[in-house]
Amino acid sequence: MKTKTGILKAIMYLIVVVVLLDSSTMYRYLTNTPLYGRGFGWLMGILCLLFLVTAGSLSIRQGQLIRLVVIVAAFLVYALVTRYNTNRFLTSFVGVFVCLFLFSCVLYRKGLMQEFLTVYSRVMLILAVVSLFFWLFGSVLDILPGRRELVYYWADHYRTTYTYFYMYFENPVQNNVHSTLCNVGIFAEAPGYSGFLTYALLIEMVTRKFADTKDKQRKAIISIVIFVVTLLSTSSTKGIIVVMIAIAINYVSKGSRNRSAAVVKIVAASVAIAGIAFVSSALIGEKMLTTSGMVRMDDFIAGLKAFLQHPLFGAGYNNSQAIIDFQNVSRSNRGLSMGLTVLMSYGGLWLLSIYVGAAAVSYKSQYFRTNRSVWFLVIAVLVFNLLISNSAFSIPYIFLLAAAYAGQGDSAHVRWAKVV
Repeated sequence: MKTKTGILKAIMYLIVVVVLLDSSTMYRYLTNTPLYGRGFGWLMGILCLLFLVTAGSLSIRQGQLIRLVVIVAAFLVYALVTRYNTNRFLTSFVGVFVCLFLFSCVLYRKGLMQEFLTVYSRVMLILAVVSLFFWLFGSVLDILPGRRELVYYWADHYRTTYTYFYMYFENPVQNNVHSTLCNVGIFAEAPGYSGFLTYALLIEMVTRKFADTKDKQRKAIISIVIFVVTLLSTSSTKGIIVVMIAIAINYVSKGSRNRSAAVVKIVAASVAIAGIAFVSSALIGEKMLTTSGMVRMDDFIAGLKAFLQHPLFGAGYNNSQAIIDFQNVSRSNRGLSMGLTVLMSYGGLWLLSIYVGAAAVSYKSQYFRTNRSVWFLVIAVLVFNLLISNSAFSIPYIFLLAAAYAGQGDSAHVRWAKVV
């Protein structure tokens, strides 16, 4: 039994590593390297299948089965109506969703969902500590040896990066954009790194809420501090605002022992919200004056216009041209940056309703039933992250979508398969 548990945990670590490699890590964009230009979604699918086989059997509840069938049917209707990038949609999105849905079912059944989230947090904690070390002593103080120049291909251009032993990268383009030394870790850009750090920060904040021992609370607090410092070191506007939102909601959600304390909390919360609104407005206003900010606003408006052209089903999966046709601001590449409007323009109200449905379903889950403020914290940060980053169709969001729908079910079980 211990051997099987150890194997399952090892597979979980591999899945997290593969998900990171499949994102905007620099390894995929370095020229003349084995990982250049490669995707790893297929490898994640194999690992999920290996996890199911190692677990021994696939037991899925009737409610989960019904939801899976209904959602997949909705995806098929969308594919039939839009008829755009159908094969890619079925393999890169629907196939990944089904794999992660079944993976989530096994995690719930074996009580390993929290363990899997902890595995993700641990991996990100290692990356955060390593990146902080090289950022401080390498990029900022410039006292470390081993800095090496490399070439990578990003956004239709060959660019220069610097690395310390392939464990940390400096990105001159990001430094110029933010006018400071940005900590991008192993990623090609600060927003991409801050997005993954945000997920880990959320996990630790939720862990601290439900921690049943002081030792667990202490470890969670240490992790939270490290993630907050790392987010700030990225110099990403998104990261800074996420930290402020998370801390404010976490403070407001704490219980008060007496009426006077509750009054003080309400006043403090009001001041904090006003402060966050002011600082966020200033940061966003400053961001809008930059080329990056103007591009993001143009993407937002172009996405809305594309959505209004096809409001029900959208223009089709990954149909970026539908948005590009409405872009007005000159840019060096045609990459999109605003995830919510991308979701709306690609999928219309049809796919958007599936995402909203996942949030509604998760509200009734056993994890948030006794603490609605935690649910609000998670949703607020995820929606904000989705609003300002093109992450709606990324593997982390597909996993959140699958886990939300797989997390509910009745007591009746349907045995699909038993693998010895």
